Amino acid sequence: MPPHGWHPSPEQLQKLRESHKGQKPWNTGKHVKLNNALDAFIYKRGSECHNWKGGKTPEKTLIRESREMEEWRNAVFTRDNWTCVQCGQTNTRLNAHHIFEFSKFPAFRLLTLNGATLCYDCHRATLRKGSVLYTVIPC
Repeated sequence: MPPHGWHPSPEQLQKLRESHKGQKPWNTGKHVKLNNALDAFIYKRGSECHNWKGGKTPEKTLIRESREMEEWRNAVFTRDNWTCVQCGQTNTRLNAHHIFEFSKFPAFRLLTLNGATLCYDCHRATLRKGSVLYTVIPC
């Protein structure tokens, strides 16, 4: 079965080339100011962004997307050797689980001892039952 799409033969390609000779490209004569072109590619942050709403990002979002949280996750994964502490699974989607809840214990949010590496399935089961990992975490 041939691959999807139209694949012209060499003769058809030659005919297409000849039929397009002398035609101007669509963007001939259109000029873009350098500043406008750069503005389109430079990501504007904070109050300079067109979608700025006065700094309404919730605190939990700022914390969860911070560099410190990323370092915490990596520290927990490294400590647990990138292995689920409940089922021992590796080479799967892992989650860094807060033993003491993120929302109720803000002082413990970024402590490595408050983290456990769980696979996706174990993390979902833990979230449904509540945090039951207090005795499972290796010290």
